[in-house]
Amino acid sequence: MIVMRPYTMRDSIELSQTIHEVCANSPWMSTRSFIPTKAWIHAMEREDCRYHQLLIAETKGEAVGWCRSFPSDCESSRHHAELGIGLLPQYRNRGIGSELIVRSLEWAKFVGLHTVELTVSPQNSIAVHVFAKCGFKPVDTHDNKLLMAICLS
Repeated sequence: MIVMRPYTMRDSIELSQTIHEVCANSPWMSTRSFIPTKAWIHAMEREDCRYHQLLIAETKGEAVGWCRSFPSDCESSRHHAELGIGLLPQYRNRGIGSELIVRSLEWAKFVGLHTVELTVSPQNSIAVHVFAKCGFKPVDTHDNKLLMAICLS
C-alpha cells in the first residue's frame, strides 16, 4: 500500500537516496545525482514553511517518490510555484504520480498561488500526458525543455 504524506525531517536521508536513485537511472532528469539546491535545502530543513510543499510517497516505511512545489525564481514568487516529481521505476504507471500532483495543486490553491509551472522533456511523452491530464498546458519550449503551467485563479 502506498501512503502519501507531507515530508518530515526524519525523511531526509531516505528521500535524498530515492531522489539520487531516480536521477541516476532516468534519462529525463536534468542531473544524474541529487545535489540539493537552496530551495531543496530550505524545504528539507524547514518542514513547516508555508511557502513550499514537499510530499512523500512511501510503502513499508520506504520513500518511493516525491512531489515538490517550491516558489519560482521570479520576483512575485509568492504567487507562483515550480512543481517537480519523481518516482522509482517500479512505482510508475500506477496513478501515484497523478495523485501526488493533484494533492500538490490542492495545496497550491489553498495557499493562494496563482500559477504552478514545471519543465519536462518533450520526448518524455508519458510525463507530458500525465501533466496534461492534471490540467497543465504547454506554454513554451526552450533548450529542448517544454514549459507547462496551470493557472489556479
